[in-house]
Amino acid sequence: MKGIVRRMLRPISRPLSRMRCRRGFGVHSPFAFRFINDIINEQRRYGYAAYSAINRIARSTGTSSAMLRRYYRLLVMADTTVMHPGSDRAFQEVTRLYHPSKRASVTNTAQQKKSPAGEVWVISSPDDPMPPIEQCCARRIHTFVVWPDIRSEAISLRLSEAMAKRTSGQVFFIGHAAIMVLTSSLAAKDYRL
Repeated sequence: MKGIVRRMLRPISRPLSRMRCRRGFGVHSPFAFRFINDIINEQRRYGYAAYSAINRIARSTGTSSAMLRRYYRLLVMADTTVMHPGSDRAFQEVTRLYHPSKRASVTNTAQQKKSPAGEVWVISSPDDPMPPIEQCCARRIHTFVVWPDIRSEAISLRLSEAMAKRTSGQVFFIGHAAIMVLTSSLAAKDYRL
């Protein structure tokens, strides 16, 4: 009987339990608090100038504009020269918006030697390349891995493999998406928002 009641209350109790961390309350890591408030739940009244272009990209590709806006804010925060937008056309277009001179393709290793502030990877299909998780966890620079839709079995399997390999870093689950932040300076922790 208890199990039946728990299953019936699960759709109500799960969102309520996650609500506490939604705006950063109860999050003790300064990086995670800033990440939740500035990247995931940005509350600027007017936003960035690129938002109108991002909305056009979202309408033309059928991708969520909220996810593309998060990706753009992540690119701005990471201030990176190494971007791997994956095979999704919408993410490639947003990458071009952020850095117009950059081709939206996997960057070469010569650019990686410049020691950027961070790397950004997008895994939108099972064929997209994965960053070397163990090496990313050992470095001091941040590596951001964006999983726009983790509902497919192949993508969720790749995410669980990546999470098993990490020794440090944080994962932020937002609805059907996930953003993994890998660096040696962050303890391993998961946030469900």
